Amino acid sequence: MRFARRCGDALFTLLAAALGTGLYAVVPTACADDALDKMVVADIPAESLTDALILLSRQSGTQILMPANLVGERKTDGVHGRMPVREALSTLFKGSPLGFHAAGENTIGIDPAPAPAAQGRDVPAHGGDAATGGQDGAATVTAVAVADAPAPGPDTGGQPAALGEVIVTATKREQSSRKIPATVNVLRGKDLEDIGARDMQDFLKYVPGVTLQEGETNNSRTISIRGIGPQPGANTTVGSLIDDVSMGDPYSSYLVPDLDPFDLHDLEILKGPQGTLFGASALNGAIRYVLNKPLLGEWEAKGFADWLHVQGNGSGPTYGGAVNIPIGDKLAFRAVDVLQSVPGLYDDVNVNGKNQRDADNGYKRMHRFLGTWQPTDKLSVNAFYLQQQNHRNDLSIANNLDSVFVRTDTPGPSSSTQHFSVANLDIRYNFDFATLISETSHTTKLQDLDYDTSPLLEAFALQGVQSFRTDEVVRTNSISQELRLVSAPGDSPWVWIGGAYWNHYSAKLSDNILVSDSTLLAPFLAALGIVVPPGAPPGQTILAEDVEYAPLHATEESLFGELTRKLFDSRLQLTVGGRLYRETLLSNVQIGGLLAPISEAAGYAGAKTMKSSGFNPKASVSYQITPDILWYSNATHGFQFGGINEPSPVPADNTFSLAYKPSKIWSYETGVRWDALHKKLQFDLTAFLLNWKDMQIQQRTPDGVTDYTANIGSARSKGLESSIRYLTPIPGLMLINVTSYIHAKVAASYITSEGEFVPAGTDLPAAPRLQTTTTLAYSTVLGPVRTGAELSYSHQGRAFNDIEHEASIYGYNTLDFGYHLTFPQLFLSPSFTLNATNLSNAHALLGAQINRIGTVPDGVDGAFLRPRTIALRISGQF
Repeated sequence: MRFARRCGDALFTLLAAALGTGLYAVVPTACADDALDKMVVADIPAESLTDALILLSRQSGTQILMPANLVGERKTDGVHGRMPVREALSTLFKGSPLGFHAAGENTIGIDPAPAPAAQGRDVPAHGGDAATGGQDGAATVTAVAVADAPAPGPDTGGQPAALGEVIVTATKREQSSRKIPATVNVLRGKDLEDIGARDMQDFLKYVPGVTLQEGETNNSRTISIRGIGPQPGANTTVGSLIDDVSMGDPYSSYLVPDLDPFDLHDLEILKGPQGTLFGASALNGAIRYVLNKPLLGEWEAKGFADWLHVQGNGSGPTYGGAVNIPIGDKLAFRAVDVLQSVPGLYDDVNVNGKNQRDADNGYKRMHRFLGTWQPTDKLSVNAFYLQQQNHRNDLSIANNLDSVFVRTDTPGPSSSTQHFSVANLDIRYNFDFATLISETSHTTKLQDLDYDTSPLLEAFALQGVQSFRTDEVVRTNSISQELRLVSAPGDSPWVWIGGAYWNHYSAKLSDNILVSDSTLLAPFLAALGIVVPPGAPPGQTILAEDVEYAPLHATEESLFGELTRKLFDSRLQLTVGGRLYRETLLSNVQIGGLLAPISEAAGYAGAKTMKSSGFNPKASVSYQITPDILWYSNATHGFQFGGINEPSPVPADNTFSLAYKPSKIWSYETGVRWDALHKKLQFDLTAFLLNWKDMQIQQRTPDGVTDYTANIGSARSKGLESSIRYLTPIPGLMLINVTSYIHAKVAASYITSEGEFVPAGTDLPAAPRLQTTTTLAYSTVLGPVRTGAELSYSHQGRAFNDIEHEASIYGYNTLDFGYHLTFPQLFLSPSFTLNATNLSNAHALLGAQINRIGTVPDGVDGAFLRPRTIALRISGQF
């Protein structure tokens, strides 16, 4: 079992605070060597010490942190067999003048000289490279989190000796983080827990260049990266992945996974097109949830409970637990369960006497089961099953744009439920020259929206009259298979990956429009061509139209690969890659209800097909100018599948194109990474240019009744991103700043379907110019107590809700504070955390929609920044 570490005798106390903008940069403090005692089945050939440590990190599930200049070009004879990580490191570093220490519960740091004895045992000399285990991907890390810093030692007053490097699992190939020519922001799962994060709104604000626009339900959220984001109803531009399993939809976007971060290994935000390795759903980026894997030969259990209160609104608890169960030395299972209460924000009131406070309260329930089997040194089998359900009792919007959390235009009830599941089987076999990986996955989604759409007739709704209801049910089912071959670590100047991917997707969508009161609304219905059946009882609910895709099928087939050539002692690296793909989309539209005969006569029912294919290239170069300065540049192409529009509920409006084609983007990026002041300062600067063509933009029919998607115009986004991480001269105090400045604009003028002129230079939606966050974080060890605090200030610039600039959103500043206290020497290693977000209680609009009846504005919907929120958390483990 994992026991509390003994760090000496003393009392506790802590203080920390400061002002700035950024995220949770808590420097881990460690006082014991439990990471070194973990058992590992090592299979590491004779190769460079850097590559050997990367393999050891993956095989042991242990993070290894080190200043790169300590390892240099050292070689190792390799190590094989089952042993503690301590013994494996000793063998790898035999004859090396380096030392190591446990830098955390699952982290090992490298020292420039042999470390002193720990717990009565001698620590042999050795060295290492940054790595994390469990996956086969890698990507660069910009400094959003500082959890990858080496832990402070007792002789440094709590200050790490240097900032380290980290391997993250993002591009299906392992490599030191700061050597990859791409941008990935990494948020450790433990850090997200420490700041009390529950969902995307809690952590995406800390990643510059990424914005979240809220909607009335979870499914109507949209995410933009570097100014490129989807319009409502269009295909997503940001991929969602759980490990390597894509959760995207080839048609529209029905559900965006939003996992509670408990027991996550990390969360990775990949910026720029990711189509070469992850396909069409990642037009300009991806969000990847990396799960903690089962630990072989080790028992572990942990749990937490917290209570969250939103000022002036609701409160609720969250509970979670995880257990790791080894069976012998070659098999282990891990189970995780989280039940999250979601406090309500919006009151639902009406003149008819309806008065529901915090009406949109709900819950989030997630559980997952994972297994790892390693029968031989060469073969490993990993599997997981994850299931999550989100439920809200009402819509999460108000009918104003003034941060008043009240809705007065929905006299009827509303609710939303999203459910998804993921099953994945990962089989790996290590040959001498490469690793063969087979990944088979199955995903399902259910979205059930049953809500009052009376605001379509705002004047009636405000008087308590229910006019229309919408009942939308979407069920999706996806099966995918990927085979890839990844070159083995070693001294070869060639590094490569190649693979094939196949996916079959099916969905059944039913969209019912119901008339709530057929008598009162008879004149209006007649104007729309809806004739109330003779003899219909007053107030009878009737079906105006039922549009069904029964079913919708999509098939994707692709071949992908990357090849890297190392030159001049690996200082210069050249990479080329690409993805050859084709997709087929087939829909079978069935229309029922009173409008069915007219729609069928117009030819909008029946089977429809759309096909697309192409090649998605990429290229990059990196050059190690000095041991401390790396320059890189890349050019990457991304693509986004097209789709098929629904027919209009009013047949006369069916004048738009049935299908819309794929959109494409080119991204050009260059950057410099600099390690200064003996690894106490890391500075990264990145410049990028994005050219987006055939944008998928939501349009309206001339009478304003129907929305549809069309390919219109082009856009250009350019900007700068920077990150600074600084170990200050004050022991235990770290400063972090991350900033982005973006110009994302329409590149060519166009005229909308309603005749509105959109000039070149118009700002793209949800694309603020300036985003910046700064954090001051302090961490120390006082006798048997670990304690720390963080103070963060963030600024989100102003932007617009849509390309027509109907409403201004964002434009706010927030101040967040966190304090944590851990007693690792006590039973269950109890930890207490206090987190306060939006301390200044800033008001801001995070999403907006202008509703219309025909072409006449008829009400608004607004989603707001969560008010001041306080959370208390207690957790423990053994």
